[in-house]
Amino acid sequence: MQRETGARRKTQWDRVVQVTGQQVVLVESKKKTKKEHWMCHEALINKRLDVVVRPHGQAVWQASGGQEVGNTGFVELQTALREEKLRSKVDVRMDRGGRKQRVAAEFLEPVRTAQNGAGEEVGLWGIATRVVVIGADTSGSRDDIGRYALVDVSGSGPAVVKVWFERASGEDLREGIFPVESLCRSTNVDGITTGLTRFR
Repeated sequence: MQRETGARRKTQWDRVVQVTGQQVVLVESKKKTKKEHWMCHEALINKRLDVVVRPHGQAVWQASGGQEVGNTGFVELQTALREEKLRSKVDVRMDRGGRKQRVAAEFLEPVRTAQNGAGEEVGLWGIATRVVVIGADTSGSRDDIGRYALVDVSGSGPAVVKVWFERASGEDLREGIFPVESLCRSTNVDGITTGLTRFR
């Protein structure tokens, strides 16, 4: 009987260890998800992403030609990016001059400002502009990544932004609430392979 009890205890302990191990793996998995580069999502293929080239020392000078650091443009991904391929260059259509520049994806960050009627740069929450969802909403859901939406200024602030999604024919108008970090400006004009959105 003692041996059986011992065996049972050992089995129970093994299960606890296994469960604990699984929990550790899940926690690590969540951490990796949070660190995932914002452009590494298939839902962003064929979406207009307004980006800014950020400085990262000598590497960015070589990766972007240097003169583009601090400048903005837009990207239209044709294939999904992978974490191990972020040093690969993607085509960025620069706002200034409309020229195409090849920039390593790891040096691109989402634009979260827009110009108002007076030509002033304001946060996305302060102007009714098109955005594309690149992260989770305030409830943690990532279901809307890749969807275009229009900022609702009346329900937005520096911390969270209220948006109205584009809708297909017959679909009900739907709103969402997002941290500003989960949104990227997507200037609502025709691009090279993307088109403008008519919000209704």
